[in-house]
Amino acid sequence: MTQVQPTARPAIRVFTIGFAKKGARGFFSALRAAGVRRVVDIRLNNVSQLAGFTKKADLEYFLSAIGGMAYVHRPDLAPTKEILDAYKKKQIDWAEYERRFLELLRERCAESLVSPDEMDGACLLCSEPAPKKCHRRLVAEYVGRTVARIICLANSVRPGGRCVAGKDPDTGKWIRPVSDRPDRAITPEMMTIRGRLPLLLDVLEMPLADSGPDDGCQPENRLVLPGPWKRIGRVAVGDVLRYCEDDTVILHNHLARVSPDYFETLPRGQWKSLQLIRNSRVRFEPDYRDARDWRAHLRDGSGRRLTLKVTDPLAGAFARRHEEVDGNCLLTVSLGAPWQPDDKSKPRMCYKLVAGVLAV
Repeated sequence: MTQVQPTARPAIRVFTIGFAKKGARGFFSALRAAGVRRVVDIRLNNVSQLAGFTKKADLEYFLSAIGGMAYVHRPDLAPTKEILDAYKKKQIDWAEYERRFLELLRERCAESLVSPDEMDGACLLCSEPAPKKCHRRLVAEYVGRTVARIICLANSVRPGGRCVAGKDPDTGKWIRPVSDRPDRAITPEMMTIRGRLPLLLDVLEMPLADSGPDDGCQPENRLVLPGPWKRIGRVAVGDVLRYCEDDTVILHNHLARVSPDYFETLPRGQWKSLQLIRNSRVRFEPDYRDARDWRAHLRDGSGRRLTLKVTDPLAGAFARRHEEVDGNCLLTVSLGAPWQPDDKSKPRMCYKLVAGVLAV
């Protein structure tokens, strides 16, 4: 039997077990030793002779009589017959099976089918002897995933999708959700909420791992897990002023870029790739190399000039319509992952970008 320890709030304990290659003594002893309160049967078919002592009617009686445990059958947490048959007949591999099954859980809104109280101390039952290539592991990870909350302060366009980041209102720490794609982009499909993409100052909830690939300079990254994003409210600009930092130095130096080598000399606890600043000396102009792009011209708190690419799409749209965005602004400055120019003779650099613009 395998225990999955999710980190959702509140923390819950979820176990998984497969009955194949187990006798009744070992099966029920494992459940009792783990202190399982309830067995959640997520098999599609639990009445065939192959199920042995775990046939639905027999298992419900045995669990109650032997261990005082409850039993519930949840076929809505099982794969469809079509997905299961395709995998068994080797028409699809495990990676495709996993993709289709997780998509099915999202379509069924599986996170709303079971409550933390129902799952705490529960054991998910299937047939496979090991959890690695069994849907019970996917269900356990899905229902027990971490749900993070952020106030959205960065929502920038990037190749392949968006880059979103914000402050955890409970801890005040930055969180940047990233995907497992090579470019880390969040696709519109991942983040669309009721037909609309998030906006700055939205309060969002999304399923995230406790950490993510930092790409050598981004300690705020947390990997996006399967599941829908939710918009639970909005805040006013005044509510985020407390997150503004001193802008004497913006992200490690007075330049528009940082060498990746710098982070090799710096303790990881001192890394940062996101900073919210309030600046009254900012001006937006089209990029002379491509009028579709915009640049922010500003001075940091020490008076040094910076020219940074603007990746917040709304700031560019305002500027194109000649609406007022200059002057007193909150800027979210983001440090990109190391980037190699086409000219290989030039060094890789981490470039600073304006990923969010809010007028004060």
